[in-house]
Amino acid sequence: ILPFENVGDDEDNEVLASGLHMDLQDQLGRLSALRVTSPMSVREYEATEKGDQQIAAELGVDYLLRGSVRRSGSRARIFVQLVDAETSENLWTDQFDREVTAETLFDIQSDIARQVAGQLATELSPSDLAVLDQGPPSDDLAAIAAYNRARQVAFTPGRGDEFGDAVELAERAVELDPEFVDAWAFLARLRSVSASRGEAVQGRASDALQRAESLAPGGVQAITARAYFTYYVEQNFAEALGQMREAERLAPSDVDVISGIAYLQRRLGRWDEALASMQRAVAVSPRSPDLLSGYSGMLSQMGRFTAADVVAERALQIDPSIPYVRSNKVLSTLNRHRDIGRARGLATELGLDASEPAEATALYDLAIYEGDLDQAARIADGLPPSGEVPGELMRLFSRGWARLLAGHSSTSIGDSALALDWAPTGTHGWQQLGEAFAFSFKGDEHGAWTALEEAIRLARASDDAATSAVIRANAALLAPVIGRPEEALGLLDEIIELPGTFIDVVELRHSPAFDALRDDPRFEEILERRRAIEE
Repeated sequence: ILPFENVGDDEDNEVLASGLHMDLQDQLGRLSALRVTSPMSVREYEATEKGDQQIAAELGVDYLLRGSVRRSGSRARIFVQLVDAETSENLWTDQFDREVTAETLFDIQSDIARQVAGQLATELSPSDLAVLDQGPPSDDLAAIAAYNRARQVAFTPGRGDEFGDAVELAERAVELDPEFVDAWAFLARLRSVSASRGEAVQGRASDALQRAESLAPGGVQAITARAYFTYYVEQNFAEALGQMREAERLAPSDVDVISGIAYLQRRLGRWDEALASMQRAVAVSPRSPDLLSGYSGMLSQMGRFTAADVVAERALQIDPSIPYVRSNKVLSTLNRHRDIGRARGLATELGLDASEPAEATALYDLAIYEGDLDQAARIADGLPPSGEVPGELMRLFSRGWARLLAGHSSTSIGDSALALDWAPTGTHGWQQLGEAFAFSFKGDEHGAWTALEEAIRLARASDDAATSAVIRANAALLAPVIGRPEEALGLLDEIIELPGTFIDVVELRHSPAFDALRDDPRFEEILERRRAIEE
C-alpha cells in the first residue's frame, strides 16, 4: 500500500491521507489471506518516479494499492487504484466523495479493504471477515488524527529523540477519546519500551494496558500491548513469546510483532530461530532501515560478518542520511575485513561526525583500536548528556574507559556513575556491572572486582541469554585491566564461541584491554577459536 498522495497543501489533508494509509495497512495486514508490506518500507515511494515493476521488485510484492486524498472544507474526495505490478493492469478503481466524519471515513476504508481482499484473496476465513466487519476505532476525528500521528512518529526510521513526541500524541488521543482502545494499546506499548530505557513509567504502562484489555479483551491490539509489557517491563521472555505468537496469528503482516518474536527468541538463546524470524520480518518489510540494521546486528552477534555487512550496505543504500545506519556500516565493514584503515577510510567517506552520538560510537571504537586513547576520550567528552539512564551510563562508560586504558584517573566519572539512580527490572547483573566499571574508573580495583564477581554470578544464572553473554563479555574486557588476568582468560574461554558477545577477532587483536594477555599462549588459542567461527 503506497503512501496516499496529498492533493492539497493544508495539514488537515496530510493527516487525513497518512491516516487512511495507515488504517488500511492495519486492516488489510490482519487478513490471513494476504501479506502486506510494512509501512516502514514504503515511505520512500511517497514522491517517486519509479515505475510499478521496479517498486514491486524492490518490495517483493505482486500488487500495488495507490490512492490520493483531496479535502475541501468538510468533504473529501478519495481516489484508489489496485494495480497488477507485472502487467500494470488496473484491477480495480474507485472514487469516494463524502463528508469527513469518523464513521464515513471508516466506511470508505472498509469498502476499500473489502474490494482489495475480494480481488486478491481466493478465500477469506471467518476471522478475515470479522476484521472487515469491525466498526470505527473512534468517533473523534481529532483523537484518530493524534493516534495516527503518534504511530507515524514512532515508526519513522531514525526517529531519535522524537520517541517522547509519540508518547505525548498517544496520550492526547486517549484524552480526547477515553474509549479509544487502539490508542490505549499503543500507549501501553510505548510506555513499556520507555520503562526498559530506565524511565519510571512501569505503573503508567500497566494502567494503559489494563485500560486496553478492559475495552477489548482478546483483541489483537490488547494482546500485542500485553506482549510488549511482559517483554519490556516484566522481562518474562518465554511468556511474552507466546503472546507475540498469538498476536502474529491475528495480524500476520505486523512486522513489529514478527521482529519482536525474533528478539525474544534471541533473549531465550534460540539464535537460529531468531534469525529465521528476522528473515521473515525483512521479507515483510524489505526497505526498512531500522529493521535491516537490526538484522545486520543479529547476524554480527552470530559471527556472520560477511552477511551482516551485505545487509548493512542495503540499509545504507536505502537511506544514507540516518546516523546509526552510517555507523553500523562502518563497524560491519571493520568486522568483515578486520581492516581498521579501511573502516577509517569509509568513516571519512561517509562523513561520520563525532557530535552525533550514533556516529560517535563508531569513531570512538576506531580510535580505541588505533590506540589513540586521547582521541577516544575527546570523542566521549563531546557526547551530550542523555535523558535516559542506559544512555547516560554508556556516555559515562565511554568517557571513563578511554582514560582508564590510558592510565589516567577518572574519579569524577566514577562518582557520577555510582550516583545514578538506576534500578532496572530483573537481576541479570547490569547494575553490578555498571558499579564495577565505576569503581575501576576511581582506581578502586578491589571494589571493582567485588562488583564484577556479583555481575558474573547473576549473568550466569540469568534466563536472558543475550544479556548474560554481553555482561560476561564486558567482565572479560574489564578483568585484565584491574589486575585479574586469570579470571579474564577463564571468562574468555567460557564465552568466546557464544552468540551475542561483542568479543570478536578485531576486539581481541586490537583492544588495549587485552594487552596484559597477549604473551599468554592461552590467549592465542582463544583468538584462534574465535577466528574459526567468524564468517
